[in-house]
Amino acid sequence: MKALATVRKILSNDRHATRLLVRALVCASLGSLMLPIPIVVIWKMFTLFHAGETAQSFLGLGGVAFAAIVAYSVLTVGASANAHRAAFGLSTTISTALVEHIGRVPLHWLANISNGELKKRMSHDVNQIENFIAHNLTDLVAAVTLPSVTIPILFFVNWQLALIMLLIIVAASFVQFRAMTAMHKSNLMQEYFSAMGTLHGDAVEYVQGMPDIKIFNRSEESLSRMQVSINRFKEIQTKGRKLTLRPWTIFTTALSMPFAVLAVAGAYLHKYHQLPFEDVILFIVLGVVTFVPFKRLMRFVTFLWRASTGYSSVNQLLAVDVDQVGDRHRSEVLSADLAVNGLNVSYGDKQVLHDISFTAKEGTVTAIVGPSGAGKSTLAAAIAGLERIQGGTVTVGGIPLRDFAPGELSKVMSVVYQKPFVFSGTVRENICLGSESSSDEAMREAAAMVQCDTLINSFPDGYETRIGAGGSVYLSGGQTQRLALARMALRNAPVVLLDEATAFADPESEATIQKGLSNFLSDKTVLVIAHRLPSIARADNILVLDNGRIVESGTHETLMAKGALYSSMWNAYHTARSWMLTTDTASDIPHHNNQGRPEC
Repeated sequence: MKALATVRKILSNDRHATRLLVRALVCASLGSLMLPIPIVVIWKMFTLFHAGETAQSFLGLGGVAFAAIVAYSVLTVGASANAHRAAFGLSTTISTALVEHIGRVPLHWLANISNGELKKRMSHDVNQIENFIAHNLTDLVAAVTLPSVTIPILFFVNWQLALIMLLIIVAASFVQFRAMTAMHKSNLMQEYFSAMGTLHGDAVEYVQGMPDIKIFNRSEESLSRMQVSINRFKEIQTKGRKLTLRPWTIFTTALSMPFAVLAVAGAYLHKYHQLPFEDVILFIVLGVVTFVPFKRLMRFVTFLWRASTGYSSVNQLLAVDVDQVGDRHRSEVLSADLAVNGLNVSYGDKQVLHDISFTAKEGTVTAIVGPSGAGKSTLAAAIAGLERIQGGTVTVGGIPLRDFAPGELSKVMSVVYQKPFVFSGTVRENICLGSESSSDEAMREAAAMVQCDTLINSFPDGYETRIGAGGSVYLSGGQTQRLALARMALRNAPVVLLDEATAFADPESEATIQKGLSNFLSDKTVLVIAHRLPSIARADNILVLDNGRIVESGTHETLMAKGALYSSMWNAYHTARSWMLTTDTASDIPHHNNQGRPEC
């Protein structure tokens, strides 16, 4: 069966978890066999009592019953404990594999999947597997083991009543099998997980976009989109209930029948002297007990397919192609010269970078500018080794980026983005990310270099202040960028890529930060992506991108003399900076021409 084959595949991910689960299944099987022993003992004692035996002879049987009860309790706890340990270990193994894999997939793939869908796969889908392993497999073994042993034995007591019990189990099993087949043919679980992924994504988007939703008064529209996802999820749940309602009803009814059916049949056989009264009681009580673990399988089909579909979803994530890496190390880089040759990057069928080539020498600053959508951020990601390239090479000291071993590339190149991420933790942990062995003195020097030490010392606990989600201090955009710059300074890589790294700083702070970093960056290869052109006017080389191509390059003076795109962007920047709104004179307010465009 495909679903059970999936269970074997799930367990193949962790041998230790498999051993724990085997131990749990053995305990569950033996524990289920302990369950009817006290009943059989009581039946035997009842029989001996009618035969005139004394109470002294019951002591041994009482000890057996007590030992069986203790053994049942110990084995049941052991089964549960081992099953949960196996489930926790397996989910940890899968989650670790997912985290490591996500860290190696190209950025453009992550850009095309919603945060909610990714969260569902990494959390909810793994939990489905964990819950199934922790609870349902031991229930299955107990449900199969007990009837498999008791019913054949009861055939020697009375074949008619034993046959009735067997037919009830066969009927209930047939209903479960039909339900499983119907579930598989309906693709209901695939629809369920797809709808849940959409719901997760819309919920995350709704919460993250709440400031804009409120500002632009679009709460009703956004809520209606969210409501569509909620309604779709509800429809699929309703469809699932309709699909399983009849099988569950029949299954529950079948498992509720043994007491009544065995009582009536037993009374009939006893009336016609075909079965002693004590044997009737044995069948009634043992029949009810035999079906106790079987009742736990009522929703087994649902949990099995949830685990199966969840594992399929996890496998799809693990099957995403990752970037290939080599085995070169930071120590092999003898020069910080960075060379880009014939670089081409595509997103699907759309090519976004076309034959990009340039060289950035050690000790120089190379700026990358261009209009919005020109491909600046994509180029930065490709240079940093965070984006898959379809053609060309990026080398540092003559070594292609793809030849560096995992973790070594970050020692060669430090990247600071316009919107760096702050992790939940202390300020110290955020600055020392990737440089955990750095001394306290080195960390403080890095913070001072980017004018961050005074700010940090003003926090309640200084460098031990918790920031990020659930932290005691909220950082502004400019403060977050300073923290990222301190992280970069501490890393001390020979190549530095700054993507609008001081965009949120005020002019005075930006000037101070640049002055503090000037000596630090003097012997490094620096690439700067900027929208504020005055900040890169002194760069040794300026690359002008447009539509994914380098259309100009040179110093500020050279590019201005050409009077092409860079010159146009420079003039437009200063024209925009000269606009102002005042209440002194109407002439100071930008007017609009007949085409609705502002004039100064």
